[in-house]
Amino acid sequence: MIELRDATPADAHAIADVLVRSWRAAYRGLLPDEVLAGLSIPEREQFWSGVLTARPLHTRAVVATFGDAVVGVAATGPPLVAADRADPTLGDLYALYLTPDVWRRVEEGKPTAKELAAYAGSYYSEELGATYTVSATDSTLVFKT
Repeated sequence: MIELRDATPADAHAIADVLVRSWRAAYRGLLPDEVLAGLSIPEREQFWSGVLTARPLHTRAVVATFGDAVVGVAATGPPLVAADRADPTLGDLYALYLTPDVWRRVEEGKPTAKELAAYAGSYYSEELGATYTVSATDSTLVFKT
């Protein structure tokens, strides 16, 4: 069963591995091979170690685990767009990654509605240039733009 828990500095290497593996799989054929080959697990590990140690205000990082293995990560925090920071109900989804081997995996156990409700809110995606709302219904996250 996949379980969610708050990330700790000890997860930095595993998070870096998830990010690099997912980028290499998702962007193969879309980005130059040398760009994907140049992705550095040690650099990302250093970044995540710093983030998870410092714990910037109003940020949260969660890992998805399958057994002892970290198979995903999600990070949220305050809006990156200055105009949105005045609204305390808004936040951004900074990162959401899963290892390629679990992209289409169906598990018997699902996160509970209570676990998912912790991620409900409005988020702005700079990459998409859009604000979207995340709500939890039953054991499902619903994304709306």
